[in-house]
Amino acid sequence: MNPEITVVIPTYKRAGSLPKTLKHILSQTVPIESYRVIVVDNRSLDGTDKVVQRFNKEHPEVSYVLQEKPGAAPTRNEGIARAKTPLVLFMDDDILATPRLIEEHLKGHRNRTCSVLGHLNVSWADSGDPFLRYLQESEDQNTFRYLDPHKVSYQYFYTGNVSCRREAVLAAGGFDEGFSVYGVEDVDLGYRLETLGERMIYRKEALAFHDYHPSYKEYLGKRRNAGRSLAYFLAKYPHLAPEFSFGEHPTWELGVPRALTAWLKPLVVDGSVPGTNKIAPWWFRKAVRWNFYKGYKSYRKFWNESGTEYIPIKSRLVHD
Repeated sequence: MNPEITVVIPTYKRAGSLPKTLKHILSQTVPIESYRVIVVDNRSLDGTDKVVQRFNKEHPEVSYVLQEKPGAAPTRNEGIARAKTPLVLFMDDDILATPRLIEEHLKGHRNRTCSVLGHLNVSWADSGDPFLRYLQESEDQNTFRYLDPHKVSYQYFYTGNVSCRREAVLAAGGFDEGFSVYGVEDVDLGYRLETLGERMIYRKEALAFHDYHPSYKEYLGKRRNAGRSLAYFLAKYPHLAPEFSFGEHPTWELGVPRALTAWLKPLVVDGSVPGTNKIAPWWFRKAVRWNFYKGYKSYRKFWNESGTEYIPIKSRLVHD
Protein backbone atom coordinates (compact mmCIF):
# COMPACT_ATOMS: atom_id res chain seq x y z
CA MET A 1 0.00 0.00 0.00
CA ASN A 2 1.34 3.40 -0.98
CA PRO A 3 1.00 6.00 1.80
CA GLU A 4 -1.47 8.79 1.01
CA ILE A 5 -0.64 11.40 3.63
CA THR A 6 2.32 12.57 5.70
CA VAL A 7 1.86 14.03 9.17
CA VAL A 8 4.37 16.85 9.70
CA ILE A 9 5.01 17.63 13.38
CA PRO A 10 7.42 20.48 14.15
CA THR A 11 8.78 20.31 17.68
CA TYR A 12 10.96 22.23 20.08
CA LYS A 13 11.96 21.09 23.56
CA ARG A 14 8.99 18.77 24.07
CA ALA A 15 10.79 15.48 24.72
CA GLY A 16 8.64 14.86 27.78
CA SER A 17 5.24 15.24 26.11
CA LEU A 18 6.09 14.21 22.54
CA PRO A 19 5.58 10.46 23.20
CA LYS A 20 1.93 11.11 24.02
CA THR A 21 1.48 12.96 20.72
CA LEU A 22 3.15 10.16 18.75
CA LYS A 23 1.17 7.40 20.48
CA HIS A 24 -2.08 9.08 19.50
CA ILE A 25 -1.13 9.64 15.86
CA LEU A 26 0.07 6.03 15.60
CA SER A 27 -3.27 4.69 16.91
CA GLN A 28 -5.45 5.39 13.91
CA THR A 29 -8.35 3.53 12.29
CA VAL A 30 -6.59 3.54 8.92
CA PRO A 31 -3.73 1.09 8.29
CA ILE A 32 -0.41 2.48 9.41
CA GLU A 33 0.96 1.72 5.95
CA SER A 34 -1.32 4.42 4.56
CA TYR A 35 0.51 7.32 6.21
CA ARG A 36 3.89 8.56 7.35
CA VAL A 37 4.93 10.76 10.30
CA ILE A 38 7.83 13.22 10.13
CA VAL A 39 8.97 14.91 13.34
CA VAL A 40 11.03 17.98 12.53
CA ASP A 41 13.15 19.03 15.50
CA ASN A 42 14.03 22.73 15.64
CA ARG A 43 17.34 22.31 17.49
CA SER A 44 16.05 20.89 20.75
CA LEU A 45 18.68 19.88 23.31
CA ASP A 46 16.42 17.77 25.52
CA GLY A 47 16.76 14.35 23.92
CA THR A 48 13.96 14.77 21.37
CA ASP A 49 16.03 12.86 18.81
CA LYS A 50 16.28 9.84 21.11
CA VAL A 51 12.52 9.90 21.78
CA VAL A 52 11.71 9.75 18.06
CA GLN A 53 14.38 7.14 17.38
CA ARG A 54 12.79 4.84 19.99
CA PHE A 55 9.47 5.10 18.18
CA ASN A 56 11.19 4.52 14.84
CA LYS A 57 12.48 1.14 15.98
CA GLU A 58 8.94 -0.17 16.36
CA HIS A 59 7.31 2.08 13.75
CA PRO A 60 9.58 2.74 10.75
CA GLU A 61 6.80 5.00 9.43
CA VAL A 62 8.02 7.62 11.94
CA SER A 63 11.12 9.56 10.97
CA TYR A 64 13.24 12.24 12.63
CA VAL A 65 14.62 15.35 10.93
CA LEU A 66 16.80 18.04 12.47
CA GLN A 67 16.16 21.62 11.32
CA GLU A 68 18.90 24.09 12.21
CA LYS A 69 17.17 27.30 11.16
CA PRO A 70 14.97 28.58 14.02
CA GLY A 71 11.27 29.22 13.54
CA ALA A 72 8.04 27.40 12.79
CA ALA A 73 8.05 28.30 9.09
CA PRO A 74 11.43 26.73 8.14
CA THR A 75 10.69 23.77 10.40
CA ARG A 76 7.43 22.98 8.61
CA ASN A 77 9.05 23.63 5.23
CA GLU A 78 11.63 20.96 6.00
CA GLY A 79 8.81 18.52 6.67
CA ILE A 80 7.12 19.43 3.39
CA ALA A 81 10.38 18.88 1.52
CA ARG A 82 10.83 15.43 3.09
CA ALA A 83 7.24 14.32 2.51
CA LYS A 84 6.66 12.12 -0.55
CA THR A 85 2.89 11.71 -0.34
CA PRO A 86 0.14 13.58 -2.23
CA LEU A 87 -1.26 15.02 1.03
CA VAL A 88 0.34 16.67 4.04
CA LEU A 89 -1.29 17.00 7.48
CA PHE A 90 0.14 19.73 9.70
CA MET A 91 -0.03 19.11 13.44
CA ASP A 92 1.66 20.69 16.45
CA ASP A 93 3.65 18.71 19.00
CA ASP A 94 0.98 19.20 21.68
CA ILE A 95 -1.92 17.87 19.60
CA LEU A 96 -3.52 14.56 20.61
CA ALA A 97 -5.19 12.92 17.63
CA THR A 98 -8.42 10.97 18.00
CA PRO A 99 -8.38 7.51 16.34
CA ARG A 100 -10.32 8.67 13.26
CA LEU A 101 -8.32 11.85 12.62
CA ILE A 102 -6.44 10.70 9.54
CA GLU A 103 -9.44 8.75 8.22
CA GLU A 104 -11.58 11.90 8.36
CA HIS A 105 -8.93 14.06 6.71
CA LEU A 106 -8.66 11.55 3.88
CA LYS A 107 -12.45 11.56 3.49
CA GLY A 108 -12.38 15.35 3.26
CA HIS A 109 -10.01 15.14 0.31
CA ARG A 110 -11.96 12.52 -1.61
CA ASN A 111 -13.03 13.94 -4.99
CA ARG A 112 -12.14 17.48 -3.86
CA THR A 113 -9.39 19.98 -4.56
CA CYS A 114 -9.14 21.68 -1.19
CA SER A 115 -7.52 22.02 2.19
CA VAL A 116 -9.23 20.29 5.12
CA LEU A 117 -9.43 22.02 8.48
CA GLY A 118 -10.03 19.71 11.42
CA HIS A 119 -11.43 20.55 14.84
CA LEU A 120 -9.38 21.21 17.98
CA ASN A 121 -10.87 20.73 21.43
CA VAL A 122 -9.48 22.14 24.66
CA SER A 123 -10.42 21.14 28.19
CA TRP A 124 -10.28 24.41 30.09
CA ALA A 125 -13.94 24.85 31.06
CA ASP A 126 -13.47 23.23 34.47
CA SER A 127 -9.98 24.56 35.03
CA GLY A 128 -9.07 26.18 38.33
CA ASP A 129 -7.30 28.88 36.33
CA PRO A 130 -9.75 31.71 35.53
CA PHE A 131 -7.63 32.76 32.55
CA LEU A 132 -7.95 29.35 30.88
CA ARG A 133 -11.70 29.42 31.45
CA TYR A 134 -11.77 32.82 29.78
CA LEU A 135 -9.82 31.52 26.78
CA GLN A 136 -12.31 28.70 26.28
CA GLU A 137 -15.37 30.91 26.63
CA SER A 138 -14.00 33.69 24.42
CA GLU A 139 -12.51 31.30 21.81
CA ASP A 140 -9.54 33.63 21.61
CA GLN A 141 -7.16 30.78 20.81
CA ASN A 142 -9.24 29.21 18.01
CA THR A 143 -12.78 29.51 16.79
CA PHE A 144 -14.69 27.04 14.65
CA ARG A 145 -17.90 28.98 14.04
CA TYR A 146 -18.21 29.23 10.24
CA LEU A 147 -21.18 30.35 8.18
CA ASP A 148 -20.25 27.92 5.44
CA PRO A 149 -18.06 24.94 6.43
CA HIS A 150 -17.43 24.29 2.74
CA LYS A 151 -15.85 27.68 2.23
CA VAL A 152 -13.71 28.73 5.19
CA SER A 153 -11.59 31.88 5.09
CA TYR A 154 -7.79 31.71 4.97
CA GLN A 155 -7.79 33.49 8.36
CA TYR A 156 -8.63 30.13 9.99
CA PHE A 157 -5.81 28.12 8.45
CA TYR A 158 -4.81 26.57 11.79
CA THR A 159 -1.69 24.45 11.41
CA GLY A 160 -2.52 22.54 14.58
CA ASN A 161 -4.87 20.38 12.50
CA VAL A 162 -5.08 21.12 8.77
CA SER A 163 -4.25 19.05 5.70
CA CYS A 164 -3.41 20.15 2.16
CA ARG A 165 -2.32 18.85 -1.17
CA ARG A 166 1.48 18.90 -1.08
CA GLU A 167 1.52 20.04 -4.71
CA ALA A 168 -0.57 23.10 -3.82
CA VAL A 169 1.63 24.00 -0.84
CA LEU A 170 4.71 23.85 -3.03
CA ALA A 171 3.01 25.93 -5.72
CA ALA A 172 2.19 28.55 -3.08
CA GLY A 173 5.83 28.68 -2.03
CA GLY A 174 5.48 26.96 1.34
CA PHE A 175 5.66 28.87 4.60
CA ASP A 176 7.28 32.31 4.49
CA GLU A 177 10.46 32.07 6.55
CA GLY A 178 10.42 35.84 7.07
CA PHE A 179 8.11 35.24 10.03
CA SER A 180 10.73 35.26 12.77
CA VAL A 181 8.44 34.96 15.81
CA TYR A 182 5.26 33.11 16.74
CA GLY A 183 2.08 33.46 14.73
CA VAL A 184 0.43 34.30 11.39
CA GLU A 185 2.80 32.28 9.19
CA ASP A 186 -0.08 29.82 8.88
CA VAL A 187 -2.58 32.53 7.91
CA ASP A 188 -0.06 33.78 5.35
CA LEU A 189 0.15 30.38 3.65
CA GLY A 190 -3.63 30.02 3.86
CA TYR A 191 -4.03 33.30 2.01
CA ARG A 192 -1.64 32.30 -0.77
CA LEU A 193 -3.39 28.95 -1.15
CA GLU A 194 -6.73 30.74 -1.39
CA THR A 195 -5.43 33.09 -4.09
CA LEU A 196 -4.39 30.00 -6.07
CA GLY A 197 -7.97 28.74 -5.90
CA GLU A 198 -7.41 26.19 -3.14
CA ARG A 199 -10.56 26.47 -1.03
CA MET A 200 -10.64 25.26 2.56
CA ILE A 201 -13.39 23.13 4.08
CA TYR A 202 -14.07 22.46 7.77
CA ARG A 203 -14.54 18.87 8.85
CA LYS A 204 -15.59 18.62 12.49
CA GLU A 205 -15.15 14.85 12.49
CA ALA A 206 -11.37 15.30 12.00
CA LEU A 207 -11.03 15.83 15.72
CA ALA A 208 -7.99 16.31 17.92
CA PHE A 209 -7.36 17.64 21.43
CA HIS A 210 -5.00 20.49 22.16
CA ASP A 211 -2.96 19.51 25.21
CA TYR A 212 -2.02 23.10 25.93
CA HIS A 213 -2.37 25.00 29.21
CA PRO A 214 -0.67 28.41 28.85
CA SER A 215 -0.09 30.69 31.80
CA TYR A 216 -1.41 34.24 31.69
CA LYS A 217 2.11 35.63 31.20
CA GLU A 218 3.04 33.08 28.55
CA TYR A 219 -0.11 33.70 26.53
CA LEU A 220 0.31 37.49 26.55
CA GLY A 221 3.85 37.04 25.27
CA LYS A 222 2.55 34.91 22.40
CA ARG A 223 -0.07 37.54 21.58
CA ARG A 224 2.63 40.21 21.38
CA ASN A 225 4.60 38.04 18.98
CA ALA A 226 1.45 37.36 16.95
CA GLY A 227 0.84 41.10 16.69
CA ARG A 228 4.36 41.60 15.38
CA SER A 229 3.84 38.83 12.86
CA LEU A 230 0.56 40.36 11.75
CA ALA A 231 2.40 43.60 11.02
CA TYR A 232 4.82 41.71 8.80
CA PHE A 233 1.91 39.97 7.05
CA LEU A 234 0.13 43.26 6.35
CA ALA A 235 3.35 44.80 5.10
CA LYS A 236 3.21 42.17 2.39
CA TYR A 237 -0.52 42.56 1.75
CA PRO A 238 -1.60 46.07 2.84
CA HIS A 239 -4.90 45.70 0.99
CA LEU A 240 -5.94 43.11 3.60
CA ALA A 241 -5.70 45.57 6.51
CA PRO A 242 -9.48 46.22 6.65
CA GLU A 243 -9.96 42.53 7.52
CA PHE A 244 -7.83 42.90 10.67
CA SER A 245 -9.10 45.89 12.63
CA PHE A 246 -8.43 46.60 16.30
CA GLY A 247 -11.39 48.98 16.51
CA GLU A 248 -11.17 52.38 18.16
CA HIS A 249 -7.95 53.91 19.43
CA PRO A 250 -6.34 51.51 21.92
CA THR A 251 -5.98 54.09 24.68
CA TRP A 252 -9.66 53.54 25.40
CA GLU A 253 -10.76 50.48 23.50
CA LEU A 254 -7.77 48.23 24.19
CA GLY A 255 -5.70 49.55 27.03
CA VAL A 256 -5.87 48.91 30.76
CA PRO A 257 -4.98 52.08 32.72
CA ARG A 258 -1.66 51.72 34.51
CA ALA A 259 -3.13 53.02 37.75
CA LEU A 260 -5.35 49.93 37.92
CA THR A 261 -2.72 47.43 36.84
CA ALA A 262 -0.83 46.97 40.12
CA TRP A 263 -4.01 46.78 42.18
CA LEU A 264 -6.26 44.61 40.01
CA LYS A 265 -3.89 42.27 38.24
CA PRO A 266 -3.02 39.94 41.17
CA LEU A 267 -6.66 39.73 42.21
CA VAL A 268 -7.97 38.90 38.76
CA VAL A 269 -5.26 36.65 37.41
CA ASP A 270 -5.13 34.15 40.27
CA GLY A 271 -8.87 34.36 41.03
CA SER A 272 -8.19 34.25 44.78
CA VAL A 273 -10.44 37.15 45.73
CA PRO A 274 -14.23 36.58 45.79
CA GLY A 275 -16.15 38.58 43.24
CA THR A 276 -13.28 39.05 40.79
CA ASN A 277 -14.86 36.46 38.46
CA LYS A 278 -17.06 39.30 37.17
CA ILE A 279 -14.05 41.52 36.50
CA ALA A 280 -11.88 38.80 35.00
CA PRO A 281 -13.42 38.52 31.49
CA TRP A 282 -13.20 42.29 31.02
CA TRP A 283 -9.63 42.36 32.29
CA PHE A 284 -8.45 39.42 30.22
CA ARG A 285 -10.06 40.76 27.04
CA LYS A 286 -8.32 44.12 27.50
CA ALA A 287 -4.97 42.55 28.35
CA VAL A 288 -4.98 40.12 25.41
CA ARG A 289 -5.99 42.74 22.85
CA TRP A 290 -3.60 45.33 24.27
CA ASN A 291 -0.61 42.97 24.08
CA PHE A 292 -1.55 41.99 20.54
CA TYR A 293 -1.62 45.66 19.60
CA LYS A 294 1.69 46.33 21.37
CA GLY A 295 3.31 43.59 19.33
CA TYR A 296 1.85 45.03 16.15
CA LYS A 297 3.01 48.53 16.99
CA SER A 298 6.53 47.36 17.92
CA TYR A 299 7.07 46.26 14.34
CA ARG A 300 7.50 49.76 12.94
CA LYS A 301 9.17 49.01 9.63
CA PHE A 302 7.62 47.34 6.63
CA TRP A 303 8.83 46.23 3.22
CA ASN A 304 8.33 48.73 0.45
CA GLU A 305 6.50 47.69 -2.70
CA SER A 306 9.63 46.44 -4.44
CA GLY A 307 10.63 44.38 -1.40
CA THR A 308 14.16 45.78 -1.39
CA GLU A 309 14.20 47.88 1.78
CA TYR A 310 12.22 48.72 4.90
CA ILE A 311 10.16 51.87 5.19
CA PRO A 312 8.19 53.17 8.20
CA ILE A 313 4.44 53.62 7.86
CA LYS A 314 1.61 54.57 10.19
CA SER A 315 -0.59 51.89 11.71
CA ARG A 316 -3.45 50.96 9.40
CA LEU A 317 -5.32 49.00 12.04
CA VAL A 318 -6.47 51.75 14.37
CA HIS A 319 -9.14 54.32 13.61
CA ASP A 320 -7.67 57.56 14.98
